[in-house]
Amino acid sequence: MRLASEVATVELGWARGSACFEDGWISLEQSEFYTVSVLDTESVLLAFLRVGDADTAVAFAERFGLLQNRADRELLSNWLLEVMTLNLTIALYAALEDARAGDVSTLPAVLAMHRKLSPRIADLEQPGETDVQSADLLMTGWLNTRLRDIALLVIPNDVLPPGAPMPFVFGAVPNTLLDVIWLELARSITAHDRMRYCALCGKPFFTKGTRARFCSASCANRDRQRRFVARKKAQRVTTTSDVDAG
Repeated sequence: MRLASEVATVELGWARGSACFEDGWISLEQSEFYTVSVLDTESVLLAFLRVGDADTAVAFAERFGLLQNRADRELLSNWLLEVMTLNLTIALYAALEDARAGDVSTLPAVLAMHRKLSPRIADLEQPGETDVQSADLLMTGWLNTRLRDIALLVIPNDVLPPGAPMPFVFGAVPNTLLDVIWLELARSITAHDRMRYCALCGKPFFTKGTRARFCSASCANRDRQRRFVARKKAQRVTTTSDVDAG
């Protein structure tokens, strides 16, 4: 039974608005409510993975809101820690996918990084486990810990046409925006999406294939233009050298 692919997100309200950064804190100065349907048009996970400093954190807060619902300000250091944890989880997932495809070159290094950051992981591992088995245990542990506060409800499936055989579905009820982010990652992993980082701009993106290198057609076109200009420049240098030699 593929439960993960059948879980819908229950529509909830979130607060976002004018934000600022001061003394290490990200704060909402003014806020408005919006529904989770807004989140359907853009990946909250990918947007959050691009947070790396105060400016990008403020931009995220103004677009989506704060990660928790318990305060009107949050520490930037906590946000950056979450970004690092997400990236480590994605790196482990990518290394696992490569290992299952026959390339085990990256998995030991990624596992070693996780063990260094979380020494308690070694207590969970069993003697004789392969790296893939250890990584499977670690991956499910990370995800299940982050998803444990998300409730599942049975809700009517309003998406299906009249007369459809399944009128109800499981609905996930995230309590915070951070829950939404981890739920999106879990869904992508269980759908076997692959995370890539754009070869041009460095932004993360999901893909079903294994050959995609760019996050968008814009970046792909810019890369082609960059390589075209580089070839023309190299040709001019070669031509000039030939003339000088003659």
